[in-house]
Amino acid sequence: MGFRDINSFNVALLAKQGWSLLRNPNSLLARTLKARYFKDSDFLKSNLGRLPSLTWRSVWESKGLLLKGLGWRIGDGQQVSIWEDNWVPEINVLNDQFRETNQNIVKVADLIDCNTRKWKSDLILHTFVEREAESIICIPLPMRHFADFVVWSGEPTGEYSVRSGHKALTHDGQTQVHDRFKQFYKRLWNLDLPLKIKITVWRIACNFLPNYSNLYYRRLRGSAICRMCQIEAETREHLFKVCPVAKEIWEKLEIVWPILEENMEFPEMLCRFFAENSLGICRKFVCALWGIWTARNKFMHEWDMRTAEALACYQALVLGVHLGIRDVDVEGDSRAVIQKLQGESMDRSEIAAYIADSKKLLSHFRSCVFIFQNREANDAAYNIASEGIIRGENAYLSHLVSEGGVDLMMAERR
Repeated sequence: MGFRDINSFNVALLAKQGWSLLRNPNSLLARTLKARYFKDSDFLKSNLGRLPSLTWRSVWESKGLLLKGLGWRIGDGQQVSIWEDNWVPEINVLNDQFRETNQNIVKVADLIDCNTRKWKSDLILHTFVEREAESIICIPLPMRHFADFVVWSGEPTGEYSVRSGHKALTHDGQTQVHDRFKQFYKRLWNLDLPLKIKITVWRIACNFLPNYSNLYYRRLRGSAICRMCQIEAETREHLFKVCPVAKEIWEKLEIVWPILEENMEFPEMLCRFFAENSLGICRKFVCALWGIWTARNKFMHEWDMRTAEALACYQALVLGVHLGIRDVDVEGDSRAVIQKLQGESMDRSEIAAYIADSKKLLSHFRSCVFIFQNREANDAAYNIASEGIIRGENAYLSHLVSEGGVDLMMAERR
C-alpha cells in the first residue's frame, strides 16, 4: 500500500475501530467500553480514565484523528452545536463575532423552520458573515425528520477509510500523534546524558515500562498495588509523580510539575515541563525520573529477596523440627528478615505469614537464635543451594554433604 510511516498507519487502523464505535453504538465492543469508560457521554467526549486496558488506550489515542476529520450531516439539527461542531462544508470553525448577540441560537435546529423544512435565511444572514451564510443556506435539508449523523470528511461517501485517515495524518509530513511531542523529543535527545537515561525517559513517555499496572492488565501479576507506598495502583503517573517517595524527591530537588489541567495526560505534562524550563532543569528532571525507576527496581529486587529469605528461614525451622534438633542457629543475609524474626512485635508486611509461622515453631526448640551474616560470610550455604539448582534436586542435605560443601564449611571455620 506504500505506507512510509508505520506509526501513522497503525493509528489509522485503530481509528477504524473508533469509527466503528460511532457507527455501531449497540455492538458488543461499544457497549462494553461505554459501560466502563464513558457511561454518561459518548466516545468523542470520553476520557482515557484510570488504569485503562490496552484495547481502550489504543482506540482512545486514535480519537484525535477522528476529531480532525469528522463532520455532521444535518437531519433535524437537534444534536449539532452551531459553534462547537464541524457541520458546514469546507468551513471548520465559524466566525462567532455575533454569538453574544444571538445567545438563543445554540443548535442547528434553531436555524431551521420546522414547518417548511427550510433554512431561516434572514436569521442566518444577520448572524454569520456572507461566505458562511451562503454555505449554510446551500446545505440541503430533508423534507422528513431524521436524526443528525456523523460523517468522515476525508471521503466523498462519508465513510471512514484507513487510506484517508493515513492521508490526514501525514498531510503536513508529520503524524498528528507525534507532532505534539516533536519539541519534547528533540530536547530530550539533545541532552548531554548517557543514552540509557534518555531511553528510559522515552519509555516512560510511551508507557513502555513494566510497572505493576501494565503487568496487571497483561495478566502477568495478580495485583497492581504500589509496593513502596501500599496506597494505590502503581501506574506511570503514580510512580513518578503521586507516590510519596516520588514527591519527596521532587521537593528535595525543588522541581515543580506543571499544573494538571482537565484531561491532561502524563506525556503532555512531560512536554509542557520541557517547554517551560531550561535545559539545565530538564537535565536534572530527566535524571530524577531515571533515578526513581532505578531505585524502584532495586527496591523490588530486595523485596523479592526478602520474601525468599523469609521462606528459607521457615523451611529451615521445619527441617529442624523434623530432625528433632533442640538447639539451632539460623543465619541469613537479609537484615530486614532477621530483625523481624528477632522482634517481638507483630509484623504487618507482605511476608508477615512466613514470619508468624516461623515464630510459632520456636516452641519446638530449646534455643533458637537468628543471626545476620553477609553473603560473603556464608558461601557454603550459597554454593550448596546453587549446586542443588543446577542439578535440579529438591532435597535437604541432612545426612550427607558434598565434598565441595565440606571444604567450604571447613574454610569458613578457619
